Amino acid sequence: MASSTPLQQAKELLHAGDPDGALAALYRALWGGIKDPELHLFLWEVLEAKRLEQERLERLRSVVDNPITRPSGPIGPPVPQPPFQQAEPFTRPRQVQRYLVDRSIILVGYDVRNRFFAELAKLEETSLKGATVVAHRDVRLRDQVHLFSTSGRDDEFVVALVRNCRDLKDNDQRRIGVEFLQKPGDWLLPDEILEAQD
Repeated sequence: MASSTPLQQAKELLHAGDPDGALAALYRALWGGIKDPELHLFLWEVLEAKRLEQERLERLRSVVDNPITRPSGPIGPPVPQPPFQQAEPFTRPRQVQRYLVDRSIILVGYDVRNRFFAELAKLEETSLKGATVVAHRDVRLRDQVHLFSTSGRDDEFVVALVRNCRDLKDNDQRRIGVEFLQKPGDWLLPDEILEAQD
């Protein structure tokens, strides 16, 4: 069986969501003297994909930065007054019905080193008040994060406050408990909650 061509490798990498890998494969082929007009055409497609992804990250960063007053210190006080109605803090969390889910979301915010990130994470549990997210990032307690849908729609997000963060055994992931600071949209809620609201 013949090995795949550099162009096929680049297309597979781009399809797998790795534009940097696709770009590297194309550059290796071009630097190696491979003459194929399709390589140049696909190079523009990869560069355009990288540009669009960078624009999306900038939009995410803008949404995260603008409405949020960041707390001071490693574990700062709760954010003073965000421009939306803040949820009442939990008094008896188990009064809120929780639902197990298995859904991908994009977790966006700042990590403990104050670095902006946007990470594909897993939503494990949700309710009308909050959610449990599994991610690789280490975030600060009482810091704010955004949960975006994977649909690409910039209006499908919810702002949340980090209530707890626990390391998972046997891997480098963390289970992050968050409290919603605004009413979550239907995109985030399981069918059980949506049916109960009808």
